[in-house]
Amino acid sequence: TLPCEEAAGAAPSEGREGSEGADARARELKDRLELELLQQGEEQYECILKRKEQHVAEQIAKMMELAREKQAAELKTLKETLETDTKEMKKKLEAKRLERIQAMVKVTSDKMAQERLKREINNSHIQEVVQVIKQMTENLEKHQEKLEEKQAACLEQIREMEKQFQQDALAEYEARMKGLEAEVKESVKACLRDCLPSEAKDKPERPCEDFGELCEQDPLTAKAGVQESHL
Repeated sequence: TLPCEEAAGAAPSEGREGSEGADARARELKDRLELELLQQGEEQYECILKRKEQHVAEQIAKMMELAREKQAAELKTLKETLETDTKEMKKKLEAKRLERIQAMVKVTSDKMAQERLKREINNSHIQEVVQVIKQMTENLEKHQEKLEEKQAACLEQIREMEKQFQQDALAEYEARMKGLEAEVKESVKACLRDCLPSEAKDKPERPCEDFGELCEQDPLTAKAGVQESHL
């Protein structure tokens, strides 16, 4: 047997061994890339989720603060309005008392009768003032109760809004995480398609151009090809 014939016979098996080694290294690279990209994707999505949750919490806190400030201002205005209305009502009732006394004096000349009637007018005035103030206070309490109910509903609406925002952010995060593994595998597969034999079974003779170190042709195979050409 000629030496060149022995080299030609040994070259195919050695070439297959070299090819299998390159395939193993390529698969190892593929697995490592997938793992690294998966970890990076998880960290990125977790970071996005935390930023969204923090942003929502900050915005909701501002909304709650503004709502409470508005509520405090509304309650203050309501009480100030009651105080103003009460003063105005007292002035009107006082003017009414004086008018009644003056009218009584014009028609009653007896001093004792005037004093008696004056006391009656004053007592009536006091009772009227008490009754009016009581009614105004009750009206204020009703308005205040309705206002507080409205304010409580507003705060609850803001809390529900925060809850919904957080749920939406979490749902988006879970959806991204669910599809992350498949997305990573597809991305790595697309990048390494030309260098993985398992991804290029229909093109076995095409040399790898992208990953020279991983898919470099075995020198013995090339040498055998040259020797066969000389036979």
